[in-house]
Amino acid sequence: MTDQAILATGAADFIGFQVARQLLGEGRPVVGPDNLNSYYDPASKQARLAPLRGDLFANAIMADRPIRLFNHGKMRRGFTYIDDVTRVVSKLIDRVPADELAAANAPSKVDNVGNHPPEELMHVVGLLEQELGRTAVEESLPMQPEDVLETFADVEDLMRDTGFAPSTPIAHGVRNFVTWSRLLQGLK
Repeated sequence: MTDQAILATGAADFIGFQVARQLLGEGRPVVGPDNLNSYYDPASKQARLAPLRGDLFANAIMADRPIRLFNHGKMRRGFTYIDDVTRVVSKLIDRVPADELAAANAPSKVDNVGNHPPEELMHVVGLLEQELGRTAVEESLPMQPEDVLETFADVEDLMRDTGFAPSTPIAHGVRNFVTWSRLLQGLK
C-alpha cells in the first residue's frame, strides 16, 4: 500500500471505474474525478460509482435491505470481470491503430471493451445470494422509462483486432468479487 493517491480520471465512466475499482482492490488510494453533468445520465454514473463506495446489491443483501429490481428483475446485462478488462487493455496499449484518422490526423480507434452475451439479472442475484450465504430482500418495480431490457458490449471488432475474448464465467467473477469485497470491508 502507498500513501500516494493515484488519479483515475473519469471514475464514473466504464473504463475509469474499472481502473479505480482494481486499484482500490489492491489497497491503493484513488482520487477519481469525473463530470457528473447531464450530458450522460447522472443517475447511471452515480450507480456506477456506488460499488467504489461499496457494492449496491451485495451491501444491501448483507444488510437485509431491499435490492431494487426494475422490470421485476426481468432484464439482461453484460457483466465484465476486471481481469478480462485488464487483459484486453494490456493488448491495446502496444497496438497503434492504422486504419482511422482522428481530427488531428493521427491514427485513432475506439474499442468497445466489455462482455457478451448478457446474463439474466436474477441469475446474477442468485449467484450473489449463494456466495454471500443470504437471501436478497427484493423490491420488484416496473420498468423505468429510460431503461432497456438488455445491454451488453459488441466486441466483435475487438476480438478480430486483438484475439481477445472475455473468458471469465459469471459464477467465477461473482465469487471473486464477493471475496474481494469482503477483504475490502474487513469481513470474512
